[in-house]
Amino acid sequence: MSFALIWLAALIATSWAGWLVSGRTEAATLFMGIAMALLSALELLGTPAGHGQRRMPAATLTISIGLIFAGVFDRLDIHRADQFLDWVTGFLAGAFLSGMFLLPLALRDRRTKDSFRAGDFPQPHWDAVWISIALAAGLLAHQEIEQWHAARGIEVDVFLLLPAVSLAGLLICMLVQLSRMGRLYPGRLFLSALCPVLMLFLPGMSDAPRWIMQAFLFSLLCMAGGGYPLRRPSGTLTDGWHLMRHWAVTGALIFVMFQNITGSLLNRTVAEVIASHQPLSPLPEESFTRLMERDSYLWHNERLTVSTRTGANTPKLYLAERDRFSFLQRGDSEGSSKQGDGMIGLPENPGVVVTFRDRQARVVHVVPGSPAEKAGVARGWRVSLGHTADGTGKRYLFTEPGKDARPVTGSTDKGKQVESRIDRSRGIPVGYLFFDEFHPSVIKRLNEAFAKFKEAGIKELVIDLRYNPGGNLSVLSHLGNLIAGNSHAGEVFYKTSNNLKYTDANESFYFKPHNSGIDIKRIFILQSADTCSASELLSVGFNRYLPVISFGEVSCGKPVGMAPLQYGDLRFVMLNFSVSDAKGMGLYHEGLVPDCLMKDDISQSFRLGTKEDPMFNAAMEYIGTGKCEPI
Repeated sequence: MSFALIWLAALIATSWAGWLVSGRTEAATLFMGIAMALLSALELLGTPAGHGQRRMPAATLTISIGLIFAGVFDRLDIHRADQFLDWVTGFLAGAFLSGMFLLPLALRDRRTKDSFRAGDFPQPHWDAVWISIALAAGLLAHQEIEQWHAARGIEVDVFLLLPAVSLAGLLICMLVQLSRMGRLYPGRLFLSALCPVLMLFLPGMSDAPRWIMQAFLFSLLCMAGGGYPLRRPSGTLTDGWHLMRHWAVTGALIFVMFQNITGSLLNRTVAEVIASHQPLSPLPEESFTRLMERDSYLWHNERLTVSTRTGANTPKLYLAERDRFSFLQRGDSEGSSKQGDGMIGLPENPGVVVTFRDRQARVVHVVPGSPAEKAGVARGWRVSLGHTADGTGKRYLFTEPGKDARPVTGSTDKGKQVESRIDRSRGIPVGYLFFDEFHPSVIKRLNEAFAKFKEAGIKELVIDLRYNPGGNLSVLSHLGNLIAGNSHAGEVFYKTSNNLKYTDANESFYFKPHNSGIDIKRIFILQSADTCSASELLSVGFNRYLPVISFGEVSCGKPVGMAPLQYGDLRFVMLNFSVSDAKGMGLYHEGLVPDCLMKDDISQSFRLGTKEDPMFNAAMEYIGTGKCEPI
């Protein structure tokens, strides 16, 4: 156990050295591999021959040398087009070269009656090494299968994905059982095949269930490899304490190894890896903030100035002068996140979409059937925050121009808004779609809307993004698949690019076929100054493949994005990637200029997407005449 604790201390120290000294996740893997190789070599030299127990130190030494080569190859960044190839090539090369020398030594170590048997205590680091590699192999199989299918515009078949992930863990466990015990145990092999599949469900879990599942997962893998359940426990407190201590050290080692391996394998940033190590993280908030600025921040190599977009009681945030979007806040609430001067989120929303105009919050859309509509609230009304009659709470007040404010109680349960209808006023079916954010909750309703479009056989599509500030790029990809149908399956929709430290993490996102895809020939976009981020990228991405005719105002200009990162009580929302079309064109920081320039007059009260809506009518006029004539 003492030797395992030395392992744990060494791996934590070398990991932090790699993260903070070199600022690279692959360097942490390299340093960790060196420490593991030295400790494994010492253990191999100190293990007497003839008990079959030299095999595990030899195996861990082989894997350690593989990790050293993986870190070196990944740092060289030879194959920039494939984010996994360098790491996997280096690991296999290192493991093969070292295995050629170590395998004969291990095989000569004959098994005796004192050899390892199923149910015995293994050394904690023996289990930790093979389990970390097995989980990483399952994750790699999952990622590679998804990327292969995406590049060909094919949906991943779960009946292909799950067996492939299971097979990765199964093969490694077979080698472990043969090496340790000289035979295979079918029941334990089943556990090794099950665990990588269970790992696929971890990202979707909240923190507490995820930690419980992770503990359960590595316990099953310990049993699969021959350790646990232990020889019949004596029932004493000493025996129970020995079990818990062994289990805890094994889990801690797996935690450090797996985070390091996946950090370099998946090209995660140093900041992401350290944030995931919060139980072992000694960095104060100020130090982590400085790390964020020089690590994953998109413009980390520019002159940085003090930002005014920091929240109360937070460290100062230094950003590039051109950055209009990054900010830092206390807590994990998403409610205060906004794009420039765009949308605001209303807790317990009574059924309105709101934007800022002339430094005032104004209603731009009222949800049909919502409490706000029933109270008579209309587009153009001002929104303010007031107190309840007893002064104990807050409520929203809506003010009609020239009249007194009125409160509205109640909230809509419809979440993010998606509205669709089919217009036949021009003699052909025209689909109209409005939604206010690229949020995962809208995917189901988008599917329903496009299923109706497809059934109606729409010939044209008008997408209303006037008050959509963007959001999740996976939702953008899904919408793109619905629009493109099968015509462009396998072609690049858009690309994301990181800063120069993480170019190997740049990605291309492909069109995939969808059952409700409509295969439209051109798109009409309604936009305003509040149209931002993913909303703009929809136009930019499709421009390479079909005509995109836009109406309205110049958009906000955000060809960049952020993946919020939580560190303790701080939530960092900082730009860490840029976006572009299939050819890498994405410089629209000044906004996208519409084909038909029109002012979005929010003083007019009308329902969006109807004949009273000037911008929608301009799009319909273009469909009929082919001319841009604002109405």
